[in-house]
Amino acid sequence: MKIRKISSVVIAAVFIFAALSASASATVPVVTPVISSAPGNLQWPEDSLASYQCVCENDTGHDKFTYEWHIIYNDVDYKVGGGFTDPWCAHVNTKSANTGLVGNAIFLDGIQHGLNGAGIYCKVIGSNAAVSTPVSTIFIIDPGKFTPPQITSPVYVECEKGDKVDLTVKGTTTAGNVDLFRDYISYHWYLSKNGTVNDMEPIETGKDIYKNNVYTVDTSVTGTFYYVCGVFDGVENQNMCNRSYTNVITVTVKEKQVVEVAPPTITQQPTGDELTFNELAALVVEAKAPEGCTVGYQWYTSDKNSHADMEQMAGETAYALKVPQIEGDRYYCCTVWSIDKDGNMSTVVPSDIVKITYKKAETADTTVPDTETETETEKVTETENDTVTKAEPINTDDLVPTGTEAHEGGETGNTAQTGTAAETNVPAAATAETDNTKTEKSAVSGIVIALIIVAALLFCALVAVTVIMIVHTKKQNKNK
Repeated sequence: MKIRKISSVVIAAVFIFAALSASASATVPVVTPVISSAPGNLQWPEDSLASYQCVCENDTGHDKFTYEWHIIYNDVDYKVGGGFTDPWCAHVNTKSANTGLVGNAIFLDGIQHGLNGAGIYCKVIGSNAAVSTPVSTIFIIDPGKFTPPQITSPVYVECEKGDKVDLTVKGTTTAGNVDLFRDYISYHWYLSKNGTVNDMEPIETGKDIYKNNVYTVDTSVTGTFYYVCGVFDGVENQNMCNRSYTNVITVTVKEKQVVEVAPPTITQQPTGDELTFNELAALVVEAKAPEGCTVGYQWYTSDKNSHADMEQMAGETAYALKVPQIEGDRYYCCTVWSIDKDGNMSTVVPSDIVKITYKKAETADTTVPDTETETETEKVTETENDTVTKAEPINTDDLVPTGTEAHEGGETGNTAQTGTAAETNVPAAATAETDNTKTEKSAVSGIVIALIIVAALLFCALVAVTVIMIVHTKKQNKNK
């Protein structure tokens, strides 16, 4: 029984340890080294301190990955260790304190001609992946020559067919190389067929081919291509020039990936209008893009009702357009498309074509024709005559001009006129009386309405008092 219990405990412990190990390994991120600078094909004077380094853009402290250096000597690949007992070590001062591995760099002090032509590269090992630099060639020149410049260059470049790719290299003169003829960096580009400096062809990049540290790659053809830049510390073809080279730059051109993006759906089309100047108009297009995409807009205009004749309106890339005030008929439309998070675009969908017509505002004509003026004058005259007639109804046939004629019985024209005037006062008085009567009736109506309202209010108050007294009486009776 005890043995079984112990076995059970051991088995349980094993399962727990396995589970913990699995969970721990599951939390370890998969990090692939990204090499941004590799050892170059450098020329070292014999007996000098040669050094190479490898830089990863995702390991700025050079402590995340393991940097494992290799030297290819007589076609045999040797991993550089701490003992320095391999055959290639006979050409390096292994007893020097400067010889060894430090972080992401390797130092070889007292390097000899025996290593001329040997290969060197670095293998960078991450948590779950490893990446190696291209193999560079070690060049050894006569003692006393100047050390190579410090060089930075790209290593691995991937692009799609038709992309613009610029390879940029920078060389810096090392300490001590300050001679008048040597304190000068020049560049010359080469194309390698097999990815080494042993089979390079120069690329002519212009009249002054030694001053161009940037090379634009031809990406019209897919495949893998190898480029090398000569970084010369001094004037080319002079004896005092250190002719070193960058690492081999590997450029991989792939077929352009076509990403299918669904076009948007137009949910609101623009509408045309007829307007006069100083009236503002706006055209609006609404479109719905697929999930995860946005909508792009571009407005077009033309004097013809045709999509083929439309011209792009510069800067008009919003869903709404403030219509310019152009006299006459003008046609407008908008194109829309979908854009995903990676910048891929769908096909373009055009909106309906609408017509906007701007007309000049009509000026109001204030001139009245002569005939109408005369007619209006006549109407005014007739109106005035009617008014005079109503106010003073005088029969001119019965009147006699003053002081010229006399009727029988000795009555003069003045007498007759006075009598007539007395008669015409009667209608005026009657009119005044009628107006007064209307006023009096209105006043009486107002008084009657006011009395009715007061009576209603009094009645309501009386009812309220009566209800209160009844309620109060009932309460007293209950209390008794």
